[in-house]
Amino acid sequence: DEFNVCLNQDATHLAFGQGTHFCLGASLARKEIDLTFRTLLRRMRNIRLLNPGAEMVYERNMALRSLKHLHIAFDKV
Repeated sequence: DEFNVCLNQDATHLAFGQGTHFCLGASLARKEIDLTFRTLLRRMRNIRLLNPGAEMVYERNMALRSLKHLHIAFDKV
């Protein structure tokens, strides 16, 4: 019962698969994450970067462009 965003396991990729191996819960999972982010963003005020002048470091990946870290701060509602 713990959500650890810093969990580092050997498997670095998590996907819904494709074809006959496509996850049956993919649509539900996408809907849940959409609702989660909408709720979080609605409840945060004054979202800002903690280090606005810091260089953005990206993961090395041919398929996706993603940041290694995005340190933010926000005010409680």
